[in-house]
Amino acid sequence: MNSTQSSQKSTPTIHPEGLYRWDEFADRIPFSRETWRKRVLAGKAPAAKLVSRACTAWKGEDILAWLNNPDSYK
Repeated sequence: MNSTQSSQKSTPTIHPEGLYRWDEFADRIPFSRETWRKRVLAGKAPAAKLVSRACTAWKGEDILAWLNNPDSYK
């Protein structure tokens, strides 16, 4: 493996049946976490599921639906 290949990070695949934390899909979102939060509150992005008191995650199918059509997501 050359240095170019080893320095490139592969983006993990989002599976519809998975749960994902912000850091696992943030690289696909074209704005900041705060803007994402505001969109969630406005119903323009999927809401997170509370996994525990200190952990929230988004359903993969919701993330994929938003990524496929972010302007008309409901």
